[in-house]
Amino acid sequence: MSSRVLAVDIGNSNIGFGLFEDGRLVLSSRIATDRKKTADDYGVSMMGIFALKGKSRLDLDGAVMSSVVPCVSDAVATVVESIGGVKPLRVSADNCGLDILVDSPGQVGTDRIANTVAAVDKYSKPVIIFDLGTATTVSVVNEEGAFIGGSIHPGVTTSLEALSSVAAQLPPIEIQSPGPVIARNTVDCMCGGIIYGTAAMLDGMAERIEEALGKTASIVVTGGLASGIVGHCKKRMIYHPDLLMEGLYLIYTLNAGKLLKDGKGE
Repeated sequence: MSSRVLAVDIGNSNIGFGLFEDGRLVLSSRIATDRKKTADDYGVSMMGIFALKGKSRLDLDGAVMSSVVPCVSDAVATVVESIGGVKPLRVSADNCGLDILVDSPGQVGTDRIANTVAAVDKYSKPVIIFDLGTATTVSVVNEEGAFIGGSIHPGVTTSLEALSSVAAQLPPIEIQSPGPVIARNTVDCMCGGIIYGTAAMLDGMAERIEEALGKTASIVVTGGLASGIVGHCKKRMIYHPDLLMEGLYLIYTLNAGKLLKDGKGE
């Protein structure tokens, strides 16, 4: 009999979820994060996607959840228990199996923790992980596989929206492939600035971190906006779109025995 585990990540802009069957990611999707939505609202959205993908019956064996939006966490956990019959394991610094060598381990975002767990499992160390979302987070893993810190930057769309909101003559634009680096109209200037500028930031931060480590690192890039930027970086970077979901699954498997014994997720 196959095992079925649902992984959920609640981000500031989107809620991503992935369904694993026997350790293989067979479905992934996302819905918009809305702090005003109820558990029923989220349930309708999630079940609609599962039904569309031919997974109307979940029959989950387990679930795991990370969140950087505490006010939404309980509503989504209620949905998972309602549609899957299991309480999700909530990721924390205490149950991830990772050495977190920073001032306050409990303040590290659980999305960064999940990314790091997956990167440690899959890539040679040290590792630098860039996650391009509402914020661009940088997470650093040393040669021993410990999380040792990083940095947080304004995200791609966050930066664009801020630019348009404070500069009267710069219109709101959709992110698109940039033209020449020396652009000749306003929209191309903005697209080039955000895409080439973010790529240069990734290159520059990776170089500085490698200097601080004294070692060449594996550089992994993930997040919803990463695919359009990695190709413009000069350093070799590995694009891994499902890194977070895979990290959540690894954390679930690490805790699975205890969950079965205790009969609970949270």
